Order: sequence, then C-alpha cells, then structure tokens
Amino acid sequence: MTKSDEFQTNAEECQRMAELAPTDREKRSWMKLGEAWLRMIEIRTVIVADSPKQTFDAALEKKGTGQSRSDKSN
Repeated sequence: MTKSDEFQTNAEECQRMAELAPTDREKRSWMKLGEAWLRMIEIRTVIVADSPKQTFDAALEKKGTGQSRSDKSN
C-alpha cells in the first residue's frame, strides 16, 4: 500500500465518521480532517513528481528491479 493509498483510506474513514457524527460540529470536524488527508495526496503527488529519487523509488517499489533472486548460499 502506497502512502497515497493510506491517505485515501484515512479520508474515507473520516467520511464514514462524519456520517455517524451526532452533531453538526463533529461532522464538520471529521469532514475537515478528511479534506486534509486528501490534500496530503495532492501534496505528495507534487513532491514525488519534483523529486527524481522519489520517482525512482516509487517506480522501484511498484515494479521491482527485474533481477532474479539468488538462491546461492555460502
């Protein structure tokens, strides 16, 4: 699970909590928190796009190196 997936999951949980909130004030608080998680996804997307190392790391995490694992043991 990527950080963006984690942030999305958190935002969805905030939405569920907002729907269950007993007061409008609590509902607004949960909605604000959910919106903050969604902004984190946008910020992370910009940071990753601006950083070659992070872009490489993200690609590596997604696709791997393409190398076979060595079964040799010494």
